[in-house]
Amino acid sequence: MITAPFAFEYSVLEPNVAATVQQTAERIRGKQRDVISNIISIGADLIRVKEMVGHGNFGPWLAAEFAWDERTARRYMAAAAAFEGKSDIVSVLSQTTLYALAAPSTPAAVREDVVRRLDAGQHVDAADIDGKIREARERAKMERVEAKLTAKQRKARERQRQRKARKRKGREREAEQVNWQERRQKEEIEARTRADVLFHAIGRDAARLVVAELHRRLDSYLVLERLHELVEGRA
Repeated sequence: MITAPFAFEYSVLEPNVAATVQQTAERIRGKQRDVISNIISIGADLIRVKEMVGHGNFGPWLAAEFAWDERTARRYMAAAAAFEGKSDIVSVLSQTTLYALAAPSTPAAVREDVVRRLDAGQHVDAADIDGKIREARERAKMERVEAKLTAKQRKARERQRQRKARKRKGREREAEQVNWQERRQKEEIEARTRADVLFHAIGRDAARLVVAELHRRLDSYLVLERLHELVEGRA
């Protein structure tokens, strides 16, 4: 079942009006199913006629009988080729979605997935179908471009990709270096501030002793811990 992007809020209508409008929607859906079925049937007829009239005669026949060009006929024929025998399953699709799915540029896997989901009674969103078609077409386009590249071109593209990757890593390293330098500068400023506070608190002579002790002893952190104990009166 195909679903619209949103559901109409029938509760805003009077009950009798809502019932009539819903019944009308059902009638329209029924007619829409007939339209889809007719498109596929017409496409099948056009395919047979094209085979019968021979090269060069199909276009004039379309113009004479229906005032159509071959582009219009191709849309019908593509729908028939893609969905003949599956009219009931795809009858819930809009004409636009049907033509988009049937287009030669749409990968068969996308069509098969939509048919499988509809046949299983799953809800299929029209916008979701359009998105999958666009993604599949773009992916197929990129694959075609890639397939046309020579081995030399592929190597050149890989070298270009590697250069870009190296540049990106270089920028990341530079950013890390800048961040490290900024952190270092901040730590130095904080350390100088703490040293200034300590110096003014204990005086020059005491500070000289602390500096000498820290430079002399490898276990200076133990000295600091002991000084801390003394300061806090925990000795």
